[in-house]
Amino acid sequence: MSNSGNEIEKRLVNEAVEREIERIRFNWKIREANYVENMLEDESKYNESLRRDLRRRDNLSDIKINPDDDFVQQRQKERAKAFRYFRVSRRIKKAKLKYRFQYVTNKLLESTDMLESVHDLIGEAEQKLISQGFSKDKIETLRKYFNVDEGAEILNNIKESYDR
Repeated sequence: MSNSGNEIEKRLVNEAVEREIERIRFNWKIREANYVENMLEDESKYNESLRRDLRRRDNLSDIKINPDDDFVQQRQKERAKAFRYFRVSRRIKKAKLKYRFQYVTNKLLESTDMLESVHDLIGEAEQKLISQGFSKDKIETLRKYFNVDEGAEILNNIKESYDR
């Protein structure tokens, strides 16, 4: 009875964790999209060519091709329209990628700052435990059990990648 109860409890916990992860991912995507749109708007205020491209993106579909033109001229106009659309879309996509990268980088830096403060707190707690007579072997056992050194290594790798 208790074994099946534990299995049900584990399954419920796993489902709750999965729902929470999905909620976090959904919120992340919304915040990222809002950040990108806000940055595009802000940059378009200062960057005339981006402002022009954002307006073109909306106006390109309004361009009409005259059916009275001969076939070659019509094809040239269609190609020119397609090329303008491609160029504008490429510039906007490039700007969006830049801001998505900026958003993710900022979040990663916030996370590394948080990890650093947690690592400092762990160090302070270890010193306090040692001063109260806790043995270094037990502290080392706890560090291994909770993968503290692995977390510190990940933090150092992130810092090194930013220093390059």
